[in-house]
Amino acid sequence: MKTISILRALALLFVLALLGSACSSSSSDAATVNDATIPKSEIIDELKALISAVGKVPEDVLPATDRDNLLSQLTDKDRKLPSAASAADLLTNKIISKLVDQSLKKYNLTVEDQDTQASTADIEQSLYNYASPKFRAAAIADGARTSRLSRFLEDTQKVWYTDADVAAFYAIGKKDRFLGEACTAHILVADEKLAKQLFDQVKAGADFAVVAAANSTDDSNKDTGGDLGCNAKGAFVPPFEAAVAAAKDGDLVGPVKTDFGYHLIKVVTTYKERALDDALKTEIGELLAQPRGWLDYTLGQTKITVNRQFGTWDPVQTKVVPPDGAAPAPTTTVK
Repeated sequence: MKTISILRALALLFVLALLGSACSSSSSDAATVNDATIPKSEIIDELKALISAVGKVPEDVLPATDRDNLLSQLTDKDRKLPSAASAADLLTNKIISKLVDQSLKKYNLTVEDQDTQASTADIEQSLYNYASPKFRAAAIADGARTSRLSRFLEDTQKVWYTDADVAAFYAIGKKDRFLGEACTAHILVADEKLAKQLFDQVKAGADFAVVAAANSTDDSNKDTGGDLGCNAKGAFVPPFEAAVAAAKDGDLVGPVKTDFGYHLIKVVTTYKERALDDALKTEIGELLAQPRGWLDYTLGQTKITVNRQFGTWDPVQTKVVPPDGAAPAPTTTVK
């Protein structure tokens, strides 16, 4: 199966990072990445080229129904201009590309034939393969640079980061990423009114485990006092974790609404900052040895500004969010 997408084949384009909120860049720029600029015209011209390329894809590769769907996502409702979502997606790609370029320069890396070959193979399966030679060549070059950086980061024979990098990454993430486990128990019910009643009962002295056994709808732990064990951040849905993070050891929290229902949460111990000991240094080193770790660390030290005409930079999703909540550009799978 081949995949046609407006997104370039960048191996390092992930959806996570640690960064402050973005502000507006100059009127002629779509965004800036540290001191590097991304002109508005670069985004608009490339999107127009991609829209034009849709009509050049053979029918046996992109059937008419998929072609129409792709165009509806790439363009506005009148099919005349690029959509806000496609512009935001492409701008996200450009931002990551700038980070890649800056890192290649920092580590004195040069693209090699194997990188160009790998990128060419990727582009042949993307919409860029049907764009004009100018944009196709640029996409291949971008992918080749990303390939070179990926190989460098994943080289087990040469560690790229230093003790100073480990300490800096710890400083970036010690408040939210590098935390100890939280130990919790919960009572889950479908009705908010019932949840409030049970909360009052426990606060008045009722045994949490007894109340859980009699009322919780979570059969996996209701008979063990609602015990959820001790877990690192990321184990539970965001509303649940936010409530635990805001609590103190021994607190009863709730009702907390999630897609599962209403939770009463017994916080035995909440998340706490971990000291930068040898074990955590090793853990951080293992993260930095992966492309994802490099991206998180690099974004945490990068100043990104986005022109509000294109949207805003979301540091959690690691992407540009288009204005008015427009839907993202699609990836259309074809034969």
